[in-house]
Amino acid sequence: MQTQHLAHKHKLSTMLETVHGMQDIRARSELFKIYKNCSNVYTEMDREMVNCRRTNKVTPKYTELEAKYVESITIFEQWTVLAALMF
Repeated sequence: MQTQHLAHKHKLSTMLETVHGMQDIRARSELFKIYKNCSNVYTEMDREMVNCRRTNKVTPKYTELEAKYVESITIFEQWTVLAALMF
């Protein structure tokens, strides 16, 4: 449970590096908006992880947030490819 949560955090930092690596300011701006959304979902997941650790099991809310986070990452990756092709 903890290792997967830390892997999500590492993915978030990798995404920020991707945003900073973009050359075009328009692409960077759009990707940063999507990154910010992913970051907000991760923050909610982090708060829910406290409840998971307290109860020693994964809560349904955490599972929902994790699915939303994975979907957000997929969208970010799609936009990264699109931005690389357009700009």
